[in-house]
Amino acid sequence: MEKFILATQKGLYITILYFLLTSFACSPAPSVTATSAPSATATLLPSHTDTPVPTLTVQPSATPIPSATPTPLIADLGQVIFSESFEDLDFPFNVYSPKRIESEILVLEQQGGIYGISAVPPGVTTIILLKTTGVSQFNIGYHTGEYGTESIRRFSFNAASGRWDLYDGNITPHVPAKFWNARQVRGDTWHYFLIKRSANGDMDAKIWERDKPETMFQFHGNLGPEWGTLELTFFVDFREGSFMLDEYQDLK
Repeated sequence: MEKFILATQKGLYITILYFLLTSFACSPAPSVTATSAPSATATLLPSHTDTPVPTLTVQPSATPIPSATPTPLIADLGQVIFSESFEDLDFPFNVYSPKRIESEILVLEQQGGIYGISAVPPGVTTIILLKTTGVSQFNIGYHTGEYGTESIRRFSFNAASGRWDLYDGNITPHVPAKFWNARQVRGDTWHYFLIKRSANGDMDAKIWERDKPETMFQFHGNLGPEWGTLELTFFVDFREGSFMLDEYQDLK
């Protein structure tokens, strides 16, 4: 009986072992996941860098340097719109007498005069720095038209008579239609002369010694609406001695 049991157990063990071996042999082999060969690591080379092109600096175009505005001979008269300092004989005036430049001063001699070419508009102030030598007798102011005809229009300071003269269509030469007494000026002394007319015919004029403003005397009056429309030009006429101009300015 004991032998039978042992034989039975032995047989059972053999059967179990056989079953295990058979199961192992029949089970599929474990799948092996294919591992791809590692690809070569790409080395990133720096991309081509262009050599920077120098930035073009645009140079500003040459701008003309404006000439300095002349300083007004007298303050508070406005801005200078025309100035003549008589540094040479190239200037926009007609001269009818012997002339020369001496130390940047225009010297007129014997007799004659100087006449502006361009009309001075209403609202513009004309100022002149002048001096006479010897026994110079002169007239200075604005005028238009022809002497001895009804076209003449002139307002001026008469230095010989010490008065303000008005020629207003009168045909008798050297005889004003009207005048206003003033006073005479000293020779061999620098004077400022100022004159201005308005669009409605007002006329303003002054004369005074450069170094003595208290010597000023002046004229102010309305000469009529026509005087606001006339093409008036600056003038000086003189006789005997010398007449000198150091500066002429128009201001507005």
